[in-house]
Amino acid sequence: WRDVPVDNNVVGRFAKITQPRFKQVFLESEKGLTEDALERALFLARKNMENAADQRLGEWAADLFFCSMSSRTIIYKGMLRSAVLG
Repeated sequence: WRDVPVDNNVVGRFAKITQPRFKQVFLESEKGLTEDALERALFLARKNMENAADQRLGEWAADLFFCSMSSRTIIYKGMLRSAVLG
């Protein structure tokens, strides 16, 4: 796991207070695994982690969110006004 670098210099006071924490994990596939098989394995792993979090964390599980766990897609999540982006 690693903390995702975040530049919050352009966000307001309230946004900084309520800013979520982002973690990133890097996984290595088994040799010989096809791209489709890898996607399926990643999907199932994500679902297993979400289910385990629901069981272990109870209501706190709602604070855990997996944007993506894909070898094909990178998801960028942000909540900014277009004026902030220029």
